[in-house]
Amino acid sequence: DRARAAARGRDIAILPGVEVSAAWENEELHILGYFRNGVPQTLRDFLTRALARREDRMRTMVDNVRRRGVPVDFEDVRKLAAGESLSRAHLAQLMVARGHAATIDQAFEEHLGYHVGNIPLSLTPVADAIRIIAECGGLAVWAHPPAMELEERLSLMVKWGLHRDEAFRRRTHGVKTARLVELGDSYGLFTTAGSDWHGHRREPLTDELAFPSYR
Repeated sequence: DRARAAARGRDIAILPGVEVSAAWENEELHILGYFRNGVPQTLRDFLTRALARREDRMRTMVDNVRRRGVPVDFEDVRKLAAGESLSRAHLAQLMVARGHAATIDQAFEEHLGYHVGNIPLSLTPVADAIRIIAECGGLAVWAHPPAMELEERLSLMVKWGLHRDEAFRRRTHGVKTARLVELGDSYGLFTTAGSDWHGHRREPLTDELAFPSYR
């Protein structure tokens, strides 16, 4: 609603969307879903269950951090998140705000990294995430694809119903962008652009963000 209000009177169309954290074997990948007429209730229910799993995970991470001598509370993490899906970044921000870490990076390195206090999420498989988005009438997009096994993964995702791949973003440049566009063309996919901006670390989203036109 806020996005639609901000776009009113401008030459811009707003498509409601979601970002689903999904599992590819032991790796986390992100699948976007775009919906012309709003996010359907079926998908909202799916996301509600995913949010509940994130809350359970955060409670466990807070307990682990407290056992490591860092006095933080779950309710304070939730308050800081202000309605967002709870993530390690929120816990790291709280630790910095309370003086338990000098920087976000230090909080991750000493308390929240995969080698210390991180608790893996129970994620929906990538194939199921793509299927759910498609069944709800949405367009499924692979967000910020990593270079590893790119072609093999994209080939499978297309078979599962993928509609787009994200080729243009601030941290993707040159050869990798060109390769994503080339692969998208070979599978008949449109390529998309994204800021991948979540507002963490007080990083501003500036008017300087721009992407080349494509198709």
